[in-house]
Amino acid sequence: MNAMMTIENMGKPGLSLDIPKGQTFDEWVESGRSLCEGQKVVNWWIGDWWAAGTHRYGERAKAAAQGIFGREFQAIMDMASVCRSFETSRRHEALTFTHHREVAALPPAEADALLERAETDGLSTRDLRIEAMKRRVALGHFPARDTIDDDPEHTALVAIARAWNRAPVTARESFMDLAEEANLGEIDP
Repeated sequence: MNAMMTIENMGKPGLSLDIPKGQTFDEWVESGRSLCEGQKVVNWWIGDWWAAGTHRYGERAKAAAQGIFGREFQAIMDMASVCRSFETSRRHEALTFTHHREVAALPPAEADALLERAETDGLSTRDLRIEAMKRRVALGHFPARDTIDDDPEHTALVAIARAWNRAPVTARESFMDLAEEANLGEIDP
């Protein structure tokens, strides 16, 4: 029985889990394992769901998906991006969704090699992120930090861009509203 069927059989989703009174110890352990398996794959399911919905329904899918999962919409789009990067046959069950996300920007052969190494060597997501970054630098996706000019103006602009990217969307919108009120003209983030 797959994890999806097990979760469906547990009853209506809610803030509690309905545990049958006559459940045996072995059944209780199996339901725990099923919950664990469901937790491991839920990001894959959400990503596949979103990728299929946008492909089939376009803008209608976006309107319908707003707020369904209690997550930022960007997070759902990111999950779908990872799912699109890894067809089912390339997904490693022994690794987390986050492992796959860390290498999704690499060419398929590079990503597969790093995932294989992560599985074999037991790399954490942090270690895998570092290895993926090294590969991206080696492939020329962006320059290594030590090759960037130490121009103070460049450093300041990078700091501003990073702060902007980390700011919540609501803070960005508030800033844009203030800039508009102050007649600062168009601001291109």
